[in-house]
Amino acid sequence: MTPLVFLPGMMCDDRLFRPQLDVFTDRPCQVMLPIGSNRMADLASQVLADASDIFDLVGLSMGGILAMEVMAQAAHRVRKLVLFSTNARAETAKVAAARKPQMAAVNAGELARIMENDVISNFWPEGQDHPRLEALMLAQALELGPGAFLSQSKALMTRADQRKTLESLSTRTLVICGDGDRLCPPFRHEEIAGLLTNADLHILPGVGHLPVLEVPEKINPLLQHFLA
Repeated sequence: MTPLVFLPGMMCDDRLFRPQLDVFTDRPCQVMLPIGSNRMADLASQVLADASDIFDLVGLSMGGILAMEVMAQAAHRVRKLVLFSTNARAETAKVAAARKPQMAAVNAGELARIMENDVISNFWPEGQDHPRLEALMLAQALELGPGAFLSQSKALMTRADQRKTLESLSTRTLVICGDGDRLCPPFRHEEIAGLLTNADLHILPGVGHLPVLEVPEKINPLLQHFLA
């Protein structure tokens, strides 16, 4: 079976994909955290250094952005690609500017507050509450620590626009998002799917930024069918 590489989002670890890891027991799986550099290109080079010669690739949010950089560097090594809750464009000046006070607060020891108030609170559709998942996301962030937050923020701020990369790909691709994703709205995924020549798009009703945790009963069958 083709090895499967998972790339988690910002301040997440393998627990983000636990519902998927529990079902993909028939093949080698790796979860590669986007840490160790503040440059997306370097993070992608590390993924390629650690992965098998040919592999399937799944990325969510920052992990999806990293997956697109992997494709820019070595698309021939990826058999199938899955992009969740992500954005193909470079960071806007407005979003980059908003990161700076967050980074200053994290430097001052306020990682938990920033994660709870500025990040995790935006994961769900308006009006939804997921206390168990909120606790899980905070636990991951606190274990990764302030250094990871700062380096990942810098990598996101300086990332490349990957729309030309997507236009060049023939890789079979699955694009998935929730219709209530406030961080990477559905129109971003419609753009991604429209740029690709061989993509399927699924927009899930009532779902936010983390479909792999919110509705694994819907995500797992989609992934199993696509990656078969």
